[in-house]
Amino acid sequence: MTRLPRTGTTLVELLVALPLALLVGIAATLLLLRIARTVRAQSAQLASSRELRQVGGMLAGELAPLSGHDLLAASDTLLAFQSPMGTLLLCDRPAPHAVVVAVPHHSDDAWLASVRPGDRVRGWHATTTPVDTPIAAERTVIAPPSVVGGAGCGPDRSTTSRRWRLPLDTGAVPFSPSGPLTVHRDVRYRHYRSGTTWWWGRQSRDGAIWDAIQPVAGPLQAAALGGVRVRLLDATGAPVGPLPAPASHSRGRIAMAQVTFSLRRRASSTLQPAVDTVTAVVPLRATAYRQRP
Repeated sequence: MTRLPRTGTTLVELLVALPLALLVGIAATLLLLRIARTVRAQSAQLASSRELRQVGGMLAGELAPLSGHDLLAASDTLLAFQSPMGTLLLCDRPAPHAVVVAVPHHSDDAWLASVRPGDRVRGWHATTTPVDTPIAAERTVIAPPSVVGGAGCGPDRSTTSRRWRLPLDTGAVPFSPSGPLTVHRDVRYRHYRSGTTWWWGRQSRDGAIWDAIQPVAGPLQAAALGGVRVRLLDATGAPVGPLPAPASHSRGRIAMAQVTFSLRRRASSTLQPAVDTVTAVVPLRATAYRQRP
């Protein structure tokens, strides 16, 4: 009788191989889970960093053209200022409650259609004595502007841009004829709570009320944990007191705004949420310009 060769595995070999295969499978699974957690954490960190850079860039774009005098309030929960919208030339003053304006030559005037009640118009009033310093004048828009006829604007009436009638309140100091005007809108950023999370949001004034707040960064750390830190600095980097300050000269010293955000990372494998922090230091260009001799 011929013995056939043995094929397959014995029971002893199976009892040894199966636990080894199970251990290898568990190790591979744990490795894959660790890799997945690492990738998820890195993706969350990149998303947080990208969001913080975007909000820092947005804030820098709005604060950079300002001077310290444009800041209305500054604290760890509120940053309010007058945001510039554009520059105008004064063409005529047809009535005490209105002026006719135009944008400088070769400039786009589409932004004028967005001017609304509550926006502020700044200009200067030249005194009769040439050596005297011009007096700052400010008036408030009381109705939307409208296009009017006529031609010519500026000191030599050479500006041919479209002319607009801009209704204003009655100011104590009139604007000088043919002088430049700037339009500003009150804007504020707030560190606010919505439900159980904290956010950094933006609002602009519309007449006597504020627009609905629009979140621009979050979720942030709570106010008590330093989710947002706002510091105003002078040209040497020394802190300037919070606004509003009782003395107006302190606003003239403000040369930089420093805002620090602490953003809670959306994906975190730990019980304590990870926090990413970024600091934006924005030089106020208008302050530097005014401080030039």
